[in-house]
Amino acid sequence: MPFKSEKQRRYMHKNLPEIAKRWERDYKQGGRVKRLTRTVPPKRGPNPQGLNVSYKQVKVVKLEK
Repeated sequence: MPFKSEKQRRYMHKNLPEIAKRWERDYKQGGRVKRLTRTVPPKRGPNPQGLNVSYKQVKVVKLEK
C-alpha cells in the first residue's frame, strides 16, 4: 500500500480524494506498480552541444592588432 498508515489513508480520502482513489486503484494488490512506458528509452544519451571537437583539431590563431 502506498499509505504509511490508516490515519494517512483517511486524511487523503478527506482532503485529496482524487489522488487517494488513484492510489487505492493502482496499489490494490500491494507493493509497487510496474507500468509500461509509452515511449522507448534511447539507447544512448543526447548528443553534446557546444565545442565538441577533439583537442588535435584545435589550432592556435594569433590575432592581429
